[in-house]
Amino acid sequence: AFTTEAFYYSIKEKDTSKVRTRNKNFDSMGFRLRKPPRAGEFEFEIETIFQTGERRGSAAANDTTNLDHRAYFQYLMLGYTFDVPSNLRLQIEIDYASGDNDPFDQDTERFDSLFGPTTFEFAVVGLYDPFNRSNILTPGIRLFADFSPDVSLMASYRHWWLADAQDSWGRTGLRDRSGQSGRYLGQHLQLRLRWDVIPGNFRIETGGVYLDSKNLSNKEPKYFYTSATFTF
Repeated sequence: AFTTEAFYYSIKEKDTSKVRTRNKNFDSMGFRLRKPPRAGEFEFEIETIFQTGERRGSAAANDTTNLDHRAYFQYLMLGYTFDVPSNLRLQIEIDYASGDNDPFDQDTERFDSLFGPTTFEFAVVGLYDPFNRSNILTPGIRLFADFSPDVSLMASYRHWWLADAQDSWGRTGLRDRSGQSGRYLGQHLQLRLRWDVIPGNFRIETGGVYLDSKNLSNKEPKYFYTSATFTF
């Protein structure tokens, strides 16, 4: 069975006496087509989003220029679930979110995730977030496996490029307006282990991310975490 979604969002911002904004005034429209996973079958997901309207380059009080906003996001995933006791599931995926291809013109093409979590499938939401759905091209491979009904593993490996070399890198703020640093950002490996100690009530999760970054940064950050979640 397939599931389909079509969606439309409109954002209209304006400054107040206490809060300054980028005066976003644009529409986001898109669709999602998905075939969910089943043992011994292929799965897939396609998501496409277009944005059009206006926004400003910053929230500064002296920035009063409205820029034409035209942005695009695309997600593609193809996976297969093996009919084995571990429910081994393999996915190949790619994300593309447009970036601003000229920082000096009167247009902006940088995709905006609008609200809520912005890291999505890229890593641990809210904790490790150098990447988001803005100015990014990232193919990757993802694996899921169940060691038991209560213990599961997820592993993800990705390479990263800027969609446009002159725009900034995600949440890091790193940017080379000349574009001479190139588009390649590096690769990362993410691991996550979950144990449902009391299914539905108590979960322990541990994991980590290793990022081998290039060009705009040559650092190799390593992130590890452990969490416990109680659900009442």
